[in-house]
Amino acid sequence: MPFVKLLLLLILPSFAFGQEVVSGKVTNEKGEPLAFASVRLNKNGTGTFTNEKGLFRLTWPGRSNSDSLVVSFIGYAEQRIAIKNKENFSIPMTPAEATLETVTITNITALDLVKRAVDKIPENYWQTPHITHGFYRVHTKKSDEHLMLSEAVFDIFNPGYSSSKTNQFRLSQMRSIQDDKGSHGIDLGLNPKGLYKYDIIRDFDQSDLLDKSGLKKHIFRFLKRTTVNGQPAHQIAFDQKDGLKESLFKGILYIDVETEAIVGIKLGRSPKGIAYAKYGSAAERALLKVMGMHIDINRDDLSVEYQSISGKWILARVRNDNTLRFRSKGRNYDFNADVRVDYIITGIDTAGVSSFAAKETLGNNRFIESQQQKSGADFWKDYNILLADYNAEEIAATIEAKNESNRLKNQLLAKWKKLPKQAEPRIDSIISYYHRNGLFNGSVLINHKGQSILQKGYGLSRVGGQPNDIHTQFRIGSASKTFTAVLLMQLVQENKCHLTDTIGTWLPGYVHGRVTLEQLLSHSSGIPSYSRSAESLSAMVQKRYPLQELIEKFGSDSLEFEPGTAFRYSNTGYLLLAAVAERITGTGWKQALEERIFKPVEMQETAFADTAINSRGYWMGSPEVLYPLENMAGAGGISSTVTDMGKWALAVYNHQLISKSLTDSMLAPRFAYTDWDAWYGYGWMKDEKAFSASKNYSIWYHPGTDVGYYSMFVMVPETQTCIVLLGNHGDFPRYDMTDLLLMALKE
Repeated sequence: MPFVKLLLLLILPSFAFGQEVVSGKVTNEKGEPLAFASVRLNKNGTGTFTNEKGLFRLTWPGRSNSDSLVVSFIGYAEQRIAIKNKENFSIPMTPAEATLETVTITNITALDLVKRAVDKIPENYWQTPHITHGFYRVHTKKSDEHLMLSEAVFDIFNPGYSSSKTNQFRLSQMRSIQDDKGSHGIDLGLNPKGLYKYDIIRDFDQSDLLDKSGLKKHIFRFLKRTTVNGQPAHQIAFDQKDGLKESLFKGILYIDVETEAIVGIKLGRSPKGIAYAKYGSAAERALLKVMGMHIDINRDDLSVEYQSISGKWILARVRNDNTLRFRSKGRNYDFNADVRVDYIITGIDTAGVSSFAAKETLGNNRFIESQQQKSGADFWKDYNILLADYNAEEIAATIEAKNESNRLKNQLLAKWKKLPKQAEPRIDSIISYYHRNGLFNGSVLINHKGQSILQKGYGLSRVGGQPNDIHTQFRIGSASKTFTAVLLMQLVQENKCHLTDTIGTWLPGYVHGRVTLEQLLSHSSGIPSYSRSAESLSAMVQKRYPLQELIEKFGSDSLEFEPGTAFRYSNTGYLLLAAVAERITGTGWKQALEERIFKPVEMQETAFADTAINSRGYWMGSPEVLYPLENMAGAGGISSTVTDMGKWALAVYNHQLISKSLTDSMLAPRFAYTDWDAWYGYGWMKDEKAFSASKNYSIWYHPGTDVGYYSMFVMVPETQTCIVLLGNHGDFPRYDMTDLLLMALKE
């Protein structure tokens, strides 16, 4: 069974014969979800944790009506609930009074308490051999694209927290999928050794925080009390000392008041030393150097919690968020990857356990993802897992499609010399190849050196509808930013504003008023993108908001960096540009586009926020859900045809709307968009490595995504080339197809 179908089980309930099932949602006193609340059986320790939405599902064999469910969360009173095979019920938590108490400890410093907690590790943690049953999920992204998704259930034999013997790892089941091309062959999974390191208490003497050297290099101070596992706990803040030329940590330790056990750790790389952060050991870095590869640490956040079993503490949960930069000149890549690891303990055996047989264990340095994967309709039937926070099936399908696209491209290149020599049939054969293989459904326009090479539709505009053609309308998503950039440059040309103007000049009272228009255009504002927040996106597709309210509600989060110092793609920034344009022109965004661009360029089949277009978008076979397109002003929301997009390219080439000097300024590279091997100007991307033709020409482009609609808009000024690919059946191999089309045009 393919992985894409297997992952569906992650988001559907499981009802195995002979098993008890309890599921529900854990919330705070306001009804908001609590992520990573512990949900366990009181007697045998079987348990799981809630996901980001507060949801959990717990299964166990046999009957446990005499048992109770224990629910705990840091800062809240512990809940004990009788089990009656309940499903989908709500568990509201109440803040613990201890969180309001101020710490007052006499004759002892925070450092002294931490040292005592370290000294008491032998008496506080499970010292006899035991087996933990675990589950992990690794999710890796490059910008908004998914590179890898991996999951595993396994057992770890721990000889005891003070034992010098090594843990053992026994794999039960696992499955993973990785974008072969996007990851450049880099293994993004885990090995057992990496899992063991998350249990900081197990190897505290090797910790840069808790070993003797680490304790000397950090400053510790008391905060308020809280509750962990229903018991009072001290909160102790720490940070690395000033002046150290190494990367250490900043965070909080949770120390149980009664036992003085360290029951929780939250840490990240301290800003004081992040510049000195080094990936891996010296030996690992040396090996990377030999391979011509570099890995930089941009972020490393870790959260570890422990639980009490029969009065002794043991690992319960881990979350690790990393942002790593992978670089290699020889292999021609440079990209950032956001890696999230969620690791939970779902059960514990403490009586009569023994070490694993050699044939059962997996070597500590072997990648778990490289092992043979099992399959079956009841993949997780016998296991407790952490419910996914996202549509795992969709992610797997997307990665699977990318791998298939890469395979098809290689097959086509193998047949390259057999393709027709004439331009039109050669181009048509490339696109038809992808259409026949189910990877492209839409319309295409190719112009080259002043000539029309191909204008054609492939597939249907909607299920049971008319065939796609040059007049089929598609929503173009973020390719709309090219229009936003030109419209703002028009206003500059008319001396109605300046790129150095601040937002506050035009939108008085806006919280980030010091950000400039130029920083918005080049995605260097530091304003977070609403598209990276599931909550914001959910709200924006359910209700139409006035533009000013959109900005106040979804554009007021704290800055991610000092404006002008870095690049991070932000749809919110372009939302703000639309609001500024409305203030300057005195018209709505829709009217401004129509009067300043669509009508002068005679783009009669192009509009903003038109939900009545003559096609339908589909994602994974299901029709798109219509939403208020007005909420995407500046960042998206435009629908067009390949014919009109061809007109748009000519208008830019011929400087119909703005002067050549302003066009050159708009297209000038401003910031490196390393995730996509490109530069970003104002509303346009300049390719560096994605297309082989970039070795000879300047290729300016912008992709677009809007629910079931995907697009690619490409311009090559030196050859007056325009490539427009508009699709309505989900993502298609936009980069591969564009690369092949540029190759064909060159010949």
